[in-house]
Amino acid sequence: MPPKIFIIILILLTSSCFYERPVIKPHEITKDIIPKWQKRNEVLQNLKAQAKILISTPEGSKRFNALYLASLPLNFRVEVLTPFGQTIAGISSDGENIYALNVNDNLCFKSPLKEGTLAKFIPFRILPDALVDLLITRIPFLDNHDVIINSLEKGLLEVSVKGKEEEIVFDGKDELIVRGELGDLEFSFEKFFKSGEILIPSKIILRNNSGSLIFLLENPVINSKIEPQDFLFTFPEDCLFTEEGVFQ
Repeated sequence: MPPKIFIIILILLTSSCFYERPVIKPHEITKDIIPKWQKRNEVLQNLKAQAKILISTPEGSKRFNALYLASLPLNFRVEVLTPFGQTIAGISSDGENIYALNVNDNLCFKSPLKEGTLAKFIPFRILPDALVDLLITRIPFLDNHDVIINSLEKGLLEVSVKGKEEEIVFDGKDELIVRGELGDLEFSFEKFFKSGEILIPSKIILRNNSGSLIFLLENPVINSKIEPQDFLFTFPEDCLFTEEGVFQ
């Protein structure tokens, strides 16, 4: 079975023209881009996509096909598929509970959604709302907390967002978030495409000392109609429920 790190899945992207990042000078980056980041967060409410997931751990590297949905404030669903499109594993949240399914071992899991529950499936400490933000390629905690400008040099704007027991540091180039730190998790967004007036990354990288996840997004759709039942799994009648993570 895939290592448990694989199941945190994110992220996203849209279609059409590739974005060529302009060459910029340091004085062109100002604190005025902060409201633009916040506006982008306001626009992005949900995302669904097909994805290629590349997983690297000390044990080796693996690649999977996946489908995922993510929607504010706390909803997500990720399914890992065989090359023939059959579900072999999955994890989801309906905003109240977290669900997981391991088809090969016939294991199921259900528990209230909280940071400690997520730790059964992912190798880093992260709050549920921050995870959903990243899956939608939003910037965690940027909406309702003060943003502090720390430095402005060499074309990079470094800011801190304090709140919810975390501090996040961003490097922003020409109004794009290109890197961030969230606890022991580092994330980066690459290869931006335009979806209407919004730039969305088609490559998302999550990494810490335990390994890395790379998401290559295909056929992403933002702000589509998603129903509450879309975040639920249908468990087999003979499924064995466990209190531990179902991915070993």
